[in-house]
Amino acid sequence: MRQETRFACVAVMSAATLTVTLGQAQQYVYNRGPNYVNMSPSRCRPWQSGDQGNLRHEVEKLWNAASTTMTVYCPFQRRSTSYYGNTSGATNEKNVTVASIQMRANDAQTGAAVSCYPFATGFSSGLTFFGPTKYLCSTAGGCSTATNSYTGSNTLTWTNPITAQPTPNWGLHCRLPTNSILYWYEAAVTAN
Repeated sequence: MRQETRFACVAVMSAATLTVTLGQAQQYVYNRGPNYVNMSPSRCRPWQSGDQGNLRHEVEKLWNAASTTMTVYCPFQRRSTSYYGNTSGATNEKNVTVASIQMRANDAQTGAAVSCYPFATGFSSGLTFFGPTKYLCSTAGGCSTATNSYTGSNTLTWTNPITAQPTPNWGLHCRLPTNSILYWYEAAVTAN
């Protein structure tokens, strides 16, 4: 057998295997959990596009370099916007059940507090649902009221912040005072 023929056979067999493998990888059944979605705050964007220059996107952190408090939106990236498989029936689910959300931050301002709340926008209705606002404070998990005198690092935590919504559109809305930093955020997504 000539060498060119052998290479052609290997290339055809490899392409056939790749096609079968890719086809199998697209069939994802989500019946295990929780699935942790870890995000870098470099994904966060300002409320107004003109404010982008006041935010410093660094490795694994977002720093507010503006002289005023900035509003940022921090999206959660799902594996894709395709449906989760539902093993209990013939239909596929669009619902995302968020079991918990955490955000690690540093508040560097005594006159204002880092605050965040979760949101989700309905897949077909377009309605937006909101979770409770948490403020960075000395208490682990955050406080339900602002403590403007606190400075330092801590983690904001929400448990079952939003009921299951048919949406791929969800995230955190945060207010970040001057010189304050967001380090990371994550969500635990459970099977529906």
